[in-house]
Amino acid sequence: MIVHRLDKGKYAYIGLIIAILLLLIFTAKDHFKYLKEDSVQKLMTLSLGISDLRNLVDKNGGEVVTFQEKAVSLIKNFPDIVQYKFNEKEFPRIDINIDFSDYLTIEEDRREALQNGMLKDSKNVNAVIDYKDKKYKVKLKLKGDQPGHWTSVHRASLKVQVKKNKTIFGFSEFSIQKPRERQYPSDYIFQSIIRDIGNISPAHRLVNVFVNGQDWGVMYVEEGMSKELLEKQQVKSSAIFQFSNDDKWFYNQTSENPYVNYKISDPWLFLKIYGKNYLKDDYFRKIYSYIYKNRVLKNEDIYDKESFSKALIAAVIWNNSHTLLHKNSRYYFNPLPLT
Repeated sequence: MIVHRLDKGKYAYIGLIIAILLLLIFTAKDHFKYLKEDSVQKLMTLSLGISDLRNLVDKNGGEVVTFQEKAVSLIKNFPDIVQYKFNEKEFPRIDINIDFSDYLTIEEDRREALQNGMLKDSKNVNAVIDYKDKKYKVKLKLKGDQPGHWTSVHRASLKVQVKKNKTIFGFSEFSIQKPRERQYPSDYIFQSIIRDIGNISPAHRLVNVFVNGQDWGVMYVEEGMSKELLEKQQVKSSAIFQFSNDDKWFYNQTSENPYVNYKISDPWLFLKIYGKNYLKDDYFRKIYSYIYKNRVLKNEDIYDKESFSKALIAAVIWNNSHTLLHKNSRYYFNPLPLT
C-alpha cells in the first residue's frame, strides 16, 4: 500500500478550491459577475485538470440548475481534482515578460473592451518569451471577440507574433487562450478530424503560461495563419484569405440605431490576405484581384466543393456549425489547378 502525504501547499489549494466553488454557487450573477470571473480564473491557474469549473457541476453533459444538483455534483467530482493534483501532468512552460508601460497598454485595451462589450483594434506591444532557456522577441496584443477572453484580470487571450523569422513550438504566429474558449477537448478533437479528412486546420497544444512571473495556469495555444502551417500540412505555400471581419458586429453592438444594409463587413466585399508583405508581391496581388473579382461575381467555380462538403459534414456531425461562420473560417488558395 502506498501512502501519500498531503503537504501544506496542497492543503492551501484544496481550501482555496472550496472557498471559490462556494463563491461560484452563491454569488448573484448580475452584481458579482466580475468578482466571480476573477475568482474562477484565479482558481483555474492552479491547474485542476479541468478546462472550466462548469465541468464540476454538470450532469450527463448538461449544466445543472438547482443548488442541490450543484452540491451533489460538486461532492461527486471533487475527489477527482485531489487525485489529479497527486498525479499532475507536466506541460511545457513559457514565460512572457512585458514592460510595465506596455502592460498598461494591454490593460487599457481590456478596459475599453469591457466598456464596449467587445474588443476592437487592440494595440501590439513588444515582449520577450523565455522558452527552454532561449529568449524570443515577440509582439503581442489582447485578442478575442467575446468577454470570456478578457473579463478577468488573471488570465486573458493574447495573439503573438515571433520576430526575426523564429518560431516557438514551430509556430511563427499563435494565440493563447483559456481552454474553455476553445471548448477543450471538443474543438481539439474536431480540428484533428478536419486534418484527418484532408482539410487544413491549425495545430494546438497545452502550455503552462507565466506572465511577468504570475502563473496563468494551463493555457491553450493555437497556431496562427502562416506559411509554416501550410508546410507542416504538406500543401504548397500560398495565400490564405478571410472573407469577413468583426466591424459590422462591433457597429451593431455599439450603435443605438444600426441599419440592416450596413456594408462595412459584407463577406462578399471584404477580403483580407494573411502574410507579411504579400501585397507587395505582383504574383499575390494578381491572386488577390482574381479572388476579389470572382467573389463579387459570386462565381462558385473558385471553390473546392469536395473540401467544403467535408467541412460541412464534419461540422454537422460534431454539432459545430459555429466554425463555419465567415468570421471564423479561413480559405486557402490552391495554386496547383492553375499550373
